[in-house]
Amino acid sequence: MKVLINADDFGWNESCTDAILQSFEKGYITSTTMCANGEAFDYAAQQVQKTEYKDRVGIHFVLTEGQPLTEGIRSNPKFCDEQGLFHGQFPRYQPLNRASRQQVREELTAQAKRFADSGLAFHHADSHHHSHTAPFITPIVRSVMKEFGITGLRLHRNIGVISGVKRLWKRFWNSWIQKLAYTDYFGSFEDVEGDLRILEQEGILEIMCHPDLNGNSVV
Repeated sequence: MKVLINADDFGWNESCTDAILQSFEKGYITSTTMCANGEAFDYAAQQVQKTEYKDRVGIHFVLTEGQPLTEGIRSNPKFCDEQGLFHGQFPRYQPLNRASRQQVREELTAQAKRFADSGLAFHHADSHHHSHTAPFITPIVRSVMKEFGITGLRLHRNIGVISGVKRLWKRFWNSWIQKLAYTDYFGSFEDVEGDLRILEQEGILEIMCHPDLNGNSVV
């Protein structure tokens, strides 16, 4: 089994960003994904450009936390609160109307554009709180990826303890994005610890982690 370790939340704040940069230096991680709406986005982009790891940064699409980059979605109660901040409670399995789909596309496009304008190349894509696995968000993510030439997308978690119904859905979703997937398995360190036999399988495993110098990692 080939193991990849990705650190989520690069650029979310300086604590997460510095922890991820140190993790690269110590060889703890193989890649990271950056929040384009993070408060430390500019700092993260500037710092990683100075390193040999600048080609290992992907985009961490965000629809669940922080401030959106676009105006339209801020007034949509499905995604944002009265202050115009993402509230993280959008209905993952409910269809979105045309206006909501357009707002999501505009927001994700703006995030991808900000990333591209930083001078970094897209290593791959995933999302904050796995929102890219919501069935009515996935097609929008795929469309934005195609527009920006992003070729790798994180799988739905498929290791560890998963109920029967969820396992079926995850299997279906993963087959749906098979051409974009860059690994065969995905989960957390806890998932791997719960079933070490996964390391005996053939293929590529991605393990997600959230380094933070303050110990307040963002899920």
